[in-house]
Amino acid sequence: MKKTRRVYGFGLIYLLVFLLSLADGLAGYVQSSFLNQFFSLSYIGLIIGACAAASIILSIWLPPIISRLSLYKTGLSLVIINIICSLALALLKNPTLVFGFFLVRYLGFLFLLIVLDIWLEKISTDKITGFIRSIYLTAINLAWLASPFLMSKIVGIDNYHRIYLAGALLLSAFCLIVLFKRKVLQPAKADKQARNINFLPALKQLSHQHDVLASMVSVVVLNIFYTLAVIYLPIYLHNSLGFSWQTIGIIFTFMLLPFVFLQFPAGLLADRYWGEKEMMMSGNVIMAVSATIIFLSTSHSVIFWTILLFLSRCGAALSESMQEIYFYKKISAKDVGLINLFRQSRGLGWLIGSLLAFVSLKFMNIPDLFLIAAGILIIDTIQLGFINDTK
Repeated sequence: MKKTRRVYGFGLIYLLVFLLSLADGLAGYVQSSFLNQFFSLSYIGLIIGACAAASIILSIWLPPIISRLSLYKTGLSLVIINIICSLALALLKNPTLVFGFFLVRYLGFLFLLIVLDIWLEKISTDKITGFIRSIYLTAINLAWLASPFLMSKIVGIDNYHRIYLAGALLLSAFCLIVLFKRKVLQPAKADKQARNINFLPALKQLSHQHDVLASMVSVVVLNIFYTLAVIYLPIYLHNSLGFSWQTIGIIFTFMLLPFVFLQFPAGLLADRYWGEKEMMMSGNVIMAVSATIIFLSTSHSVIFWTILLFLSRCGAALSESMQEIYFYKKISAKDVGLINLFRQSRGLGWLIGSLLAFVSLKFMNIPDLFLIAAGILIIDTIQLGFINDTK
């Protein structure tokens, strides 16, 4: 009975993260174009940077909030807030209000993912971390795989507000599941483990764990790449190269296939045969080469861009899955502070990437950003060479 309940808990968390990621993914590749209706291109990076900075600062209060409210109430509150924000973004036209609700929605999605992380880590065991986390990532990536095609159908000709209405519906389904499955999602022990964890002790703990710190640095670097790819590539393909959203939807659907088909077998290999270190480094090299080609390319071929972006995500899929598995093999469910920091390292990557783009686009064009990304990825590959593998 206990084992059956545990398997059911895994399935429930996988379903929730799928719904959350689908709502996030639908908006992910059009958020820059949506914001471009209200703000100039150069300021979009600054807006994303402000969201990332706010997430890092406010994350200090997330563990105490979890301790006071419980994981369950925190998750339920966050999803309700996100529903309200999604509806507001679909309806509002005032730039100031759009920025405010965009910011709160951004924070809500990030903190909800942390809540799901803690729930999953609570019922996980180190021996099959690769298997558990690979399925978790596969659920996320299946949602993101479906997102570009669905996005292109929903958006039509630049009807970006429809994306946020669709997101509100998906989040409503998430909310209903949380409400009806309270007994599964509210274990008392998880609340006790979240108590007395805050930002400064987590930083102190991190300073004594070089390998965990190195994996977080690698997450930051990966998310610098993601920032440039997610925010600026769709604009570049749509505005500069003239691709329609329907075409971009097809390109991005193929682009995301490695996240679905590559991460799960890579996780099994990490558990049974290899460590994560070599695959993280290999993923970085593949991304660096791909980013350099993006910088050099002037092609208008749909096939060329499909293959190039597919290869770039092969590298990203390897790096991302190995970062997750490596980190969660090094910590346990009681390390809520470290889990929070790990998730905020993504926000730090988006902050650095968006500010880098904001400054660079004053003097450069969008493709130039990817040459910078390639250099950063190579530096990260070198620092990963000094960590201790788990095999």
